[in-house]
Amino acid sequence: MKPCKIIINKGNKSELHPDILSIYPFSDIKWTDEYKKWLLVIHYLLYPYPEDNPFFYISELDKDNHIIKRLKLKPENKPEWYNDIYEYVKQMYETPMMKLLRTYKTTIDKMSKYIEEIQVDDKNFKNLTSYVKEFETVRDGYKRVQKDVEEEINYKSRGNTKIAYDIK
Repeated sequence: MKPCKIIINKGNKSELHPDILSIYPFSDIKWTDEYKKWLLVIHYLLYPYPEDNPFFYISELDKDNHIIKRLKLKPENKPEWYNDIYEYVKQMYETPMMKLLRTYKTTIDKMSKYIEEIQVDDKNFKNLTSYVKEFETVRDGYKRVQKDVEEEINYKSRGNTKIAYDIK
């Protein structure tokens, strides 16, 4: 089952989910267009489903800067509420399995970057070979967790009925 999205897509436009606006801490914010974009940054950083997140496959190592740049925001204009809302949305979106999946994804990003940047020579070739084997182990763990997350997403309580958590 998917968590309630804080952002809903209507055609090629994104809007705040109307139910979110009545929930504290969202209800205390005057939502200017720029503030909505900052909330979109949070959504894209944390929303764990690729079909609803165009930035899902961007490396976790620089995803925030990438999204901020694409939404034409300036990091120095980050709202004072940003960190609090980020932590709250993180709690809304993440299950333990999703958190583990994000950890695996970050680890793979770091390992890929290391392998990409290393200068191979006779001295480090054996270490690199060992590192690649470890990479395969991490990748296999990622695939297993990803499968568990997909099962978690597709799970419906009480048979095939939806629960309040499945708001669209």
